[in-house]
Amino acid sequence: METIVKLAAGDFSLASSGRLNTVLRWLHLDDESSKGYIRRSLVLVCITWLPLLILSALQGLAWGDRVDMNFLEDFATHSKLILVLPLLIISESSVDGRLKELTAQFFKSDILSAKDLPVLDQIKKRIKRLSETQIADWIILFIVIVNIAVRWVENVHDISVWMLYPDAGGAHISWAGSWFAFFSLPVLQYILLRWLWRWCIWLIYFGKISRMPLQLSPAHPDKAGGIGFLGIPPAPFLQVSLALSILFSTMISVKIFWLHERLTQYYPIMIGFAILTIIINVLPLLVFMKPMMKQRRKGIFEYSALIKKHHGCFDEKWLNKSDVNMLLGSQDASSTTDLNSTFNTVVSMGIFPFNLKTMLSSIMIAVLPMIPVFAFEYDWLVILKKIIGIMI
Repeated sequence: METIVKLAAGDFSLASSGRLNTVLRWLHLDDESSKGYIRRSLVLVCITWLPLLILSALQGLAWGDRVDMNFLEDFATHSKLILVLPLLIISESSVDGRLKELTAQFFKSDILSAKDLPVLDQIKKRIKRLSETQIADWIILFIVIVNIAVRWVENVHDISVWMLYPDAGGAHISWAGSWFAFFSLPVLQYILLRWLWRWCIWLIYFGKISRMPLQLSPAHPDKAGGIGFLGIPPAPFLQVSLALSILFSTMISVKIFWLHERLTQYYPIMIGFAILTIIINVLPLLVFMKPMMKQRRKGIFEYSALIKKHHGCFDEKWLNKSDVNMLLGSQDASSTTDLNSTFNTVVSMGIFPFNLKTMLSSIMIAVLPMIPVFAFEYDWLVILKKIIGIMI
């Protein structure tokens, strides 16, 4: 069994592909250990954020009042390149590790068996081809270029920023602004879009596994036929969701702090983002709905027939008996109770391999980075004093 599990979990990765990973291999930065991911993150921070600090300082835009928002005051850029970018890189380890763990669990739980390994190998080969396809990379690069070009043409700053150098003839792009627009931002957007493609591959991967001959058990106490482990937090993309939430919260903070917009106008968008986070983490699990519904229906019919036969035998043996004392201590009554309990478990089997806890963990990840945003709108000290006053 251990050998089968290793074969099932081995040679599978969503993260070790793409143009960026090719460059990292050239630079010998493709080490998949914890130190390797940290080293890779630090290198990306050094080549995306550090040049911005140096170039903006050379032109007097890193600090001071030459512009309304100097580089050090641009917390959105710091958040993108110092927090979000490394978190997206480190997430590669957790996503691959979690998917390998879930794949192995299908075999540990006998949901799949050794005879299913050849089919799984074919699925992995196709997933690997999808992950390494150059078409996806070219599409992503095209989207990044078009997005940056459109944003650059349409972007009108209501305040002067470090990306534009002010002079007598007006403002033109600064040295740091050029590096940000043509290198730092494309790198971040490329990595974000690669994660979107990896999420699509995760959806395809689980879709193919759901069509394998899964040996689900409708009487399993996890009420998911034995695949309830798929919904146990953390979800594979939970760290990616956290990175997206930090990015989203930062952009709202910029609007409120620098452009003096109200937080209340973003409430619908914030709720929508929380829903999107749930969808990101549970939608790939919905592909198991069809086999679960089929197994639940089959289980209800089969256990109903079994209980009818069993209870008929019980009635025939014990009903209309003059001496019922013999029933005391008999295993017959216990088996009747056990079968009834088992049937209730079958009936209560769900059609999704996740529960409220899975959704709550996604909501928490989405909401957590948003909490500091409320500090721009509300005085936390006043709220805290009122709460203490009510309690005391």
